Amino acid sequence: MFHLHWESFFLLACRKVGSSETAKDLVQEAFITLWDRRELLSDESKIPGFLYGVLRNKILQLFEKNEVRLRYVLETARTEPEEAASAHKQLIEKEVAEVIQQAMAGLPSRMKEIYVLKKEKGYSVRQIAGLLNLSEQTVKNQLHLALKRLRAQLSNYHRPLVKTLAIATLFFY
Repeated sequence: MFHLHWESFFLLACRKVGSSETAKDLVQEAFITLWDRRELLSDESKIPGFLYGVLRNKILQLFEKNEVRLRYVLETARTEPEEAASAHKQLIEKEVAEVIQQAMAGLPSRMKEIYVLKKEKGYSVRQIAGLLNLSEQTVKNQLHLALKRLRAQLSNYHRPLVKTLAIATLFFY
């Protein structure tokens, strides 16, 4: 049976898996399964069909195993660039934060105080107005002027970098 059917099953497996070494292994496994179950197959005419079915299942199992491996590789490959991009983004954010700090150093003290209360401490315009004994409109005006000055400073900085971070959204209230 082996000499009679080995070559045809080998060629079939080769076409399906694209590797002669893998095909040899799969056909060998199919014949081992046939040998293990030889008592169950009394009719020799059913052996080629049995071998074909076993070989087909072995090939499908190989494809399933490779699919799992491929998904793992793709998932791993997907997370590594994200981590690298995240590290790059953190460096950019740190650099931009330094530029903002430098720009804030040039703001008048009251304007800077209002900006810090709003952006860094998260106070509302109403809370800032109450805390500093100012009208809400004055707080809004001061924030507007502070943001305008900070934007002007940042516009001199590396424009694509600022755009990448969508830094402008940091300045809206």
